[in-house]
Parts: sequence; C-alpha cells; structure tokens
Amino acid sequence: MDGIGRASPLDAAESCIYGYGALKFLTANAMLLAHTLHYGALDLVTLHLKMVNQFLSDSPKVKTELS
Repeated sequence: MDGIGRASPLDAAESCIYGYGALKFLTANAMLLAHTLHYGALDLVTLHLKMVNQFLSDSPKVKTELS
C-alpha cells in the first residue's frame, strides 16, 4: 500500500497498474480483502481515479499511457 500510495498515477502510470493488479489479486481472499480495506486501499484507488479524471478533464493533450 505504501508503494502504490507514493506513486502518482499521472507520472508512474505503469507502476500503478501493476500495483492495482496486485491489489486485485489480494482481494480475491476475504481475509486479505479485509486487511487491504483496513489499510486504505479503496480510498487510495478512489483518489487515483479522481486524479486521472481531473487531469483528463483539464488537459486537451492526453498522455499515451493514460488513454
């Protein structure tokens, strides 16, 4: 969680995608899902989505990694 939280979805999109994949894998287990939610995974992913949406709405030129 700390690694994904330090990465910016705008500057390190590929790293975040790998982190999101790891979170998806971890949440398949109910016990690990509870732990990831306790550590703020949902809040973090929501924040990253808001950052990407804000960037896409403000910028006419979209980075190829985000499109």
